[in-house]
Amino acid sequence: MCPAGTRPIPRAAARTIAMADRGIARTVAGQRRRPTPESRSAERGLALQPLVSGEAERLPARRREERSLAYHRAIVRAMDEDEAILVRARAKIRAWEARAPMSASYVAAWRAALDGPRAALVTLMLDPSEYARAMRQTTPFAGSLSPRERWRIFREVGAAEREP
Repeated sequence: MCPAGTRPIPRAAARTIAMADRGIARTVAGQRRRPTPESRSAERGLALQPLVSGEAERLPARRREERSLAYHRAIVRAMDEDEAILVRARAKIRAWEARAPMSASYVAAWRAALDGPRAALVTLMLDPSEYARAMRQTTPFAGSLSPRERWRIFREVGAAEREP
C-alpha cells in the first residue's frame, strides 16, 4: 500500500500515463497513434488558444453554405444557356424516386420545384432560408458543373472569406 492508503499504480499503467502526458499514445496493438494538435503543442510547450464558444462549428458550416449558394448561383446562370441541366436534374429525381436513397419529402419537393415555374425553382435554389438550405444539401444539380468550374467557385468563396 502507498502512504495515502491507496494501491500503487501498476508499472505498465504508469508508463501509459506518462506517455499520455507527453502526448504519445499507443493503441492496444502497441502501434503509435498520430499525435493530436493538443499533444503537438504540449510537446512544444505551447498552449492552444480556445475558440469562442460555437465558433468551430459555425465556420465550416458557413463556408459550406456559401459554397452551396455560389454553386447554385452558377447553375442558375448555366440553366439559361443549357436546358440539359434541368433534364439531368429531372432524371436524377426519377432515379431517387426509384431507389429511395433519401427522404421522400425532399424528393417530392424537388420534383415540384422542377415541374413548377422557373422563378419558383430559382427562388428555392438561391433562398437563404433554413428550408432552402436543407433542400440544397440534397440537390439534384450535383455534378451539373464541371470540376474545374466547381473548384473555381470554391476558390473564390475561400478568397472572399479571407478578405478583411
